[in-house]
Amino acid sequence: MKQFYKLGGALLIQLSLLSSASATDRLVTNMTQLNSAVSASVAGDNIILQNGTWNNAAITFSGSGSSSNPITMKAQTPGGVTFTGNSTMNVTGTYLVVKGFKWTNGTVSGNVVTIRGGNNRITQCAIINFNSGSKWIVLDGLRGKVDHCHFEGKNTVDPTMQIEVKDKTADYHIVEYNHFAKREPLGANGGETVRVGYSGQMDNISRTIFQYNLFQECDGENEIISNKSCENLYQFNTFRRSVGQFCFRHGDRNILYGNWFLGEGKANTGGVRVIGSGNYIVNNFFHGLDAANSTGDAVIILQKGETYPAGEVRFNPQVVGCVIAYNTVSEYTSGRALDVNNGSRPLSPTGVKVANNIFVDANQSLIANNLTGSETWQGNIAFGTLGITNPGGITMDDPELEAAGSWRIGATSPAIDAGVGGWGGLLDISGLGVDVNVSKDIDGHTRTSSKDVGCDERVTGNAVNRPLLPADVGPSWLGGPADPEEPAGPENVALNKTVTASSEPQPENPASSAVDGNTATRWSATGYPQWLEVDLGAEYSISKTEVICMDDRAYQFTVSSKTTSGGSYTQIVNRNTNTTPGTIAAPITNSFTAINARYVRINVTGASGYTGPWTSIPEFRVFGVPTGSLMLAAKAPEETTSGKETLDVSVYPNPVVSPSATIRYSLPAAAQVSLAVYNMNGQPEILVNGQQPAGKHNVQWNTGGKANGVYIIRLRAGNIEKQYRLMLSK
Repeated sequence: MKQFYKLGGALLIQLSLLSSASATDRLVTNMTQLNSAVSASVAGDNIILQNGTWNNAAITFSGSGSSSNPITMKAQTPGGVTFTGNSTMNVTGTYLVVKGFKWTNGTVSGNVVTIRGGNNRITQCAIINFNSGSKWIVLDGLRGKVDHCHFEGKNTVDPTMQIEVKDKTADYHIVEYNHFAKREPLGANGGETVRVGYSGQMDNISRTIFQYNLFQECDGENEIISNKSCENLYQFNTFRRSVGQFCFRHGDRNILYGNWFLGEGKANTGGVRVIGSGNYIVNNFFHGLDAANSTGDAVIILQKGETYPAGEVRFNPQVVGCVIAYNTVSEYTSGRALDVNNGSRPLSPTGVKVANNIFVDANQSLIANNLTGSETWQGNIAFGTLGITNPGGITMDDPELEAAGSWRIGATSPAIDAGVGGWGGLLDISGLGVDVNVSKDIDGHTRTSSKDVGCDERVTGNAVNRPLLPADVGPSWLGGPADPEEPAGPENVALNKTVTASSEPQPENPASSAVDGNTATRWSATGYPQWLEVDLGAEYSISKTEVICMDDRAYQFTVSSKTTSGGSYTQIVNRNTNTTPGTIAAPITNSFTAINARYVRINVTGASGYTGPWTSIPEFRVFGVPTGSLMLAAKAPEETTSGKETLDVSVYPNPVVSPSATIRYSLPAAAQVSLAVYNMNGQPEILVNGQQPAGKHNVQWNTGGKANGVYIIRLRAGNIEKQYRLMLSK
């Protein structure tokens, strides 16, 4: 029979997680061990690099994982491994994951990270001030993924990120939740932050999705993102204080949807430049840009083209069939909002549709006076000096934006329900989930049947999307969002906590060294017995200890715990007859039934095979989870709330009857939701990972065939998070 408890404010549910008995963790400390681990690893295995600096580490990561059991190469702790010097990472194989590394201070002549093969991923990594070599990261192969990474400080030629585009097979890569920061001005061509394809690949179909990325002060050259392939989707990205433009440089049938372009007072910040056929600019917000820059004079620029002989690379092809719809352009500091016929080349754009946009500026002309007369204008609202003779399809009226810098329209705005149909909608690119009918606004709100003009729909409810901040993207260990794949527990809760010891005869080897996370330091004391006590700082549910011994000794010891400083100790580990050495790769590990504790003491009574007098412990680790639940709350800067929003969670039936249970939760607003359950080895079962609307949700969870123990349920909705301790007792 399965029962439910509620202890210490935490929901204790009798559930457990599907085990993966075949998975192997391989801790490696040098390149020889790493290469051997790569050769030996199979689906589900983890290759774990010991924390520290790895210099001149040229890694080739190959293998064959599976969709449910990838092979993962990761740092011992997130961000704990730094690659320097001539360090490179070449990934080739299938279902491989690279996680938790940092590259800096490089001397590489070529590319730093290259992802080939199929269904491979790099996540929770950072390349910062590496500044040697060519491209920092290259996505090759098929269905690659780069997410929650940080790239900062590149000042050398070639893009920060390059995507190679195949000539016969679509790539279907995903690049999301990354922070591209501080790309220094190069002063020449080749300083793009992202390039998707090459000029010679302009007719190749990539079908890559770029979404939820933050580009901040990316000033390398006039093309922040240079699209040079076909059928890509760029959505929900934020560009802040970045000199240059998003550029449809080469390639056709690409979509720019639901992005924020924010100048924030910086000179030469731009919007979009278009070359090629069938490209879309829809549902975007442009504000405070310095539009008169080196490649044109407007926030949105359609560039004139020219003809080329058959078979040659078309460096500046004619713009054909560009759609500009449901955008809001406001308060740029120079230039114009729109130029549909820019430059001196002979072929003007043709088949251009400009529909349901808002153009606002009190000081600059709105539209460049060089129309071809072939443009289609419908449903637009402009406020300011139009700059052209109205061709029709433009209503001169104040759209009543809510405030300076806001994309939201007011309650009496003439934009409400004023959208005009017939402009054709977006191209439905296979496999990309395109919002063909613009059923959402930039916030993620559902538009009504009579759509509002501009990027915002005047509706109630909290926004799903907003301009991104550094805390929304990048690795969790650099201040980004929590990693839904990392367990909320158990963690080493003794790390860097307060310690006391029976003696500390060597000042250079204090007790604190046993809990500093550094295996190169140690606590030393002479004679037996010797004890060391850790104050965890709060009460935790602990279930495992690890001991690393100096020179791989086999110390003999007990571990005891108590909940209060004046309480009595309870022995939880007895290794008084231990003969197993405690190495860095294989600490002396003891797992036990979870027990609440604040104070944990190891008492060393002797050693097997070592006759010296010293007790020397490089690391004493205690693994546990908080005994209470954790709730974090945050709101988007433009939203207000009275008090914290909460997530209500319950499990039914109570008690649970195999083979399944229902986890029920209620969302206060639509959000990106992650729901997962972790076992005590930190292995997650991810039940939900996607966008969900506000309201009540039910998720079925299979409880059959699962072992007793303590687990964590973790629910995250946007920036609100709850964690619960789960216990299965059959």
